[in-house]
Amino acid sequence: MREPKHASAAPATYFLSYSPADVGRRLMPPKSPQVKQSSWSARLPPELRHLVAEFLSNDTHSLSSLGLASRSWVAPAQVTLFRFVRLLGSYRYRQFESILDEAPEIAAYIYGLAIICDPTFTWMDQDAPRILLRLRHVEELSIRNWCATLMTDDTRHNLRRCFPNVKVVHMQDVAFAGNDFAVMLCAIPRLARLHLHDVHWSFRQRPLVAARPLGDNRIDTLYFHGTSPLVLGWLAKDGPIGSRLRALHVAWEHPSLEHATLACNIRTLKGCLVLSDWLAPPVEDACPPLLDFTLAYSTRLRSLHLKIESPDGRSLLVNWIPALLDSVHTKYIREVLLELRFADLEYMLWNETDEQLAKLLAAQSALSVIFHISRVDDLKIGAAQVREQIVNGLPYVAATNRLAVECKDSSNNADWLPSLPYCNIPEPATNGDSQCCEIVQGA
Repeated sequence: MREPKHASAAPATYFLSYSPADVGRRLMPPKSPQVKQSSWSARLPPELRHLVAEFLSNDTHSLSSLGLASRSWVAPAQVTLFRFVRLLGSYRYRQFESILDEAPEIAAYIYGLAIICDPTFTWMDQDAPRILLRLRHVEELSIRNWCATLMTDDTRHNLRRCFPNVKVVHMQDVAFAGNDFAVMLCAIPRLARLHLHDVHWSFRQRPLVAARPLGDNRIDTLYFHGTSPLVLGWLAKDGPIGSRLRALHVAWEHPSLEHATLACNIRTLKGCLVLSDWLAPPVEDACPPLLDFTLAYSTRLRSLHLKIESPDGRSLLVNWIPALLDSVHTKYIREVLLELRFADLEYMLWNETDEQLAKLLAAQSALSVIFHISRVDDLKIGAAQVREQIVNGLPYVAATNRLAVECKDSSNNADWLPSLPYCNIPEPATNGDSQCCEIVQGA
């Protein structure tokens, strides 16, 4: 399978023992009298200095030393050091404010910010807007463990000034009350990508403040998992998705519930649909309750990616594949990717799947069909045997020579849950000092 654009997080350096003044002195040398301008350094082109700083992006100590070598190296070092900032814990969050007080110029270099509150929910309604008001260039914002159920009127007012350039928002383990989830999203005028993982929203008898979009914040990429029905219902009916949705990533935990809320909006999908079955459907569901879901209105759909990954490799969604394929009515589809476990193949409806795929291939000359089969080595089954089984099960598709089968071994991964899309939200530290400031380099 093709790797995502951001396959892994950038390397990190933790500052656990430095005071804010120490961090400022080490990473922000322009005010230091020891920094002098050397003649050889001044002759280097700025592009070369930035390339050197990028080369040292994995070594923050060398970058800090580079900034002390000459005034001409200060800006390249700072740009690389502060491109992405992770704040782990409310204590370090306030420390970073002190660093900004000492060197406000670094705010212009911060394009990514992750706020990870303490392992338990933290009330950040007042603190979060305060620092965001100082970081005007942030384009990617990640928030984890944020309890926003008691938001004040001042916070709501400040939110409308916090996100002038934010385009990507990740939320994980975040709770809202009243109408504040809608208020926050509407306060992000350039929002394009939204990742929601375990985001909860309930009215809780709070006053419903009007949510008015600041700009044309139409989301083109939406990912959600474990998200409350109220969130999904608002996104589907009243939210800022509009007609520009190019990629929808759905990880089901309760298929019928989460799916129905977006069924009316799926017709606007133009790009890629990624469906992931994270957890096996409830035992009492004799068949997948997915009859309300259709791709018939997604007439500009270009790519369909169905990932089925349940604990025992026997998801009921396997039987749903032919019905899903039958609902595809688009002239633009170029790829159908089915990502299954080896154990799922035993339960495939081969004849029906072959018929539907062959129909799509006949109608679309540029369409290709790809199977990704994982956990092959669990049973010591060779890749050749897996390919043979799929080819034999899909004779009409195989005859088109547009069928690809890729096998991969995931037996080294004990956790059967698929990984989240790339998101700059690390797990809280477990070594007893979770309150730390982390500076991460990366594009």
